[in-house]
Amino acid sequence: MSDSGTRPELWMAPMRGITTPEFRAVWRKHSGGLRGAVTPFIALSRTSRLRPERVRRHLGDPAPGWRVIPQALTSDSEPFLELAHIVADLGCDELNLNLGCPWKKIRKKGRGCGLLAHPDRLFSFLDTVCPRLPVSLSIKVRPGIERLDELDALVPRLNAYPLAHVTIHPRTAEQMYTGCADLETFRRLAQAFTAPVWYNGDLLSVRDFRRFRAALPRQRTWMLGRGLLIHPFLAEMIVGDRTVLPDYLPKLRAFHEDLLRVYCDELPPRSVTGRMKELWSYLAQGLPHGDAAFDRIKHARSPEELREAAARVLDEASR
Repeated sequence: MSDSGTRPELWMAPMRGITTPEFRAVWRKHSGGLRGAVTPFIALSRTSRLRPERVRRHLGDPAPGWRVIPQALTSDSEPFLELAHIVADLGCDELNLNLGCPWKKIRKKGRGCGLLAHPDRLFSFLDTVCPRLPVSLSIKVRPGIERLDELDALVPRLNAYPLAHVTIHPRTAEQMYTGCADLETFRRLAQAFTAPVWYNGDLLSVRDFRRFRAALPRQRTWMLGRGLLIHPFLAEMIVGDRTVLPDYLPKLRAFHEDLLRVYCDELPPRSVTGRMKELWSYLAQGLPHGDAAFDRIKHARSPEELREAAARVLDEASR
């Protein structure tokens, strides 16, 4: 961790179905302020068949000064090691293990946050993969499933492994994204881990970042998830310490049009509309009368209708 006077290191958090390779590439074209991105997880099992070309597309095109860390969701060591070798061949130097996914259907399979409830399986997994990995290993965690202190007992054993860093979202799995991120829990765990710790959770605005940074003055690395979807230019606003971008709406219009065009080139119309609606469920929260704005968007039945609805929403927001 570093002093609060230094420039924060910001990363794009994985948001499944939204922070796609296309989204990340268009975002880089229109904004800045991020060091890189952790990808949405690749779900692995013994029956899953990994194709290097599919993984390459998942990682997206390389860009100077931009790091991409692939993330895997699994409790099975062999496909994890297979993926590690593929991403190493593709130029990655790190693979992230998702131990934080809170969804019940994932947890019930002993993956994501659910693997933390089975320490013997977790440590057997780590004992198997760590000596054989061709890349660094990092993990993303929540502090527990029902309580905020469940992870504490595992930290001393986790510290025995060569973790590149640990990302902590300080909510329980049962909380999902309700309530508030618990800063005391984050502070306690950050002090207990010997690996560098990244913060994730509730950074929805520049004011949020200022408040969290004041509470965690030595924290250096932060992940932006929902906040970056509500305000796509949040990272550059944080780095520039600005609460307002005078040209926000023109920038948003250009970003949206570019992303829609890219998706139209890559996906069937129905997939384009669905993917853009999911993004708009967040974008609308950053605009005046957000509920009404999203209501217009969600009734679009085609990319062209969505483009027209978005234009009307942004026109009204600029008045």
